[in-house]
Amino acid sequence: ASIAAVPTSKGVDRDRPITDIMIIRATLVKRKK
Repeated sequence: ASIAAVPTSKGVDRDRPITDIMIIRATLVKRKK
């Protein structure tokens, strides 16, 4: 779980976890399809 290349992580560590969760969800949905 090394998703450090997030464009929204520009000095915003607070939204990092939420962004990671959304990315993980999107990835899971894409995998299902």
